[in-house]
Amino acid sequence: MKNSMLSHAGRTDADHGAVLLAERRRIETRGDLDDAPVGELLSLFDQLCEFPLGRFLILNKGLDAFWTNELVTWTPEHPRELHPLERILFTQLPATLATRERYGIFCRELQKRLMPGGAMASVPCGLMTDLLNLAGAKNVRLVGIDMDEAALAQARALAEQKGVLANTTLIEGDAWQMTFTEEFDVLTSNGLTIYESSDERVTELYALFYRALKKGGTLVTSFMTPPPFLTSDSSWKMERLDPALLRLQKCLFMQVIGTKWNALRTEKTTLQQLTQAGFRNIRVINDHAGLFPTVLAEKG
Repeated sequence: MKNSMLSHAGRTDADHGAVLLAERRRIETRGDLDDAPVGELLSLFDQLCEFPLGRFLILNKGLDAFWTNELVTWTPEHPRELHPLERILFTQLPATLATRERYGIFCRELQKRLMPGGAMASVPCGLMTDLLNLAGAKNVRLVGIDMDEAALAQARALAEQKGVLANTTLIEGDAWQMTFTEEFDVLTSNGLTIYESSDERVTELYALFYRALKKGGTLVTSFMTPPPFLTSDSSWKMERLDPALLRLQKCLFMQVIGTKWNALRTEKTTLQQLTQAGFRNIRVINDHAGLFPTVLAEKG
């Protein structure tokens, strides 16, 4: 039996009607919340229904490879036509800005570690732009693993477009079922642990990554951090965050959509998990506001 994806349900606009109606009724029946009147939440819901990304989020409670790539690769130099609320999602929400900054950090750190003749893996790979867009990608073995068939098809098309299909292997599979042993010089992983609530399962995943790396290899990964109202150990830099945008983000993601990316972990917890998995020389690179740190960890 095929495992289900953690990040999204796989629904599309084709089957949205009844689900959207049920979701709206859920919000309406729940009524006012302490910090958000039901009228405001219903207005946000209706606005989300007016553009594809908004509908996708409501239907799936998370992002697929396509929408993740759209968000992280958006630039002001190459604008796209956006619905007013969609523009806020793309250009202002703290979580989006942190995710895009995290992607940029990943790309820089991966480029530094590209070695001709080496092997690099992305798990889950999504469209695998983190590796396929690297300068010199033709000179390394690239491996991508993902459970999403559509993502793999798009990654394959991009690999062909980049002229690196011959040295690219794409595997449909579950990250927790990986059997690689000392195969890769670099392994990159983003957007998986934020959907997994079990600390034990995340530590198990890190151990599989450790096994898959060659001695001296590097894991490039990330984690989402909890806000100060959940823990005193929060890394959020509140002075760099707009309270109004934080409130809107909470209304959208938690109170209207109910997103699945809610497995938040402190830096301390993440370092403990990576250490338990065997990693050493662990370094954390924070984004501007400390929401979505990058971690570099070496296999000794």
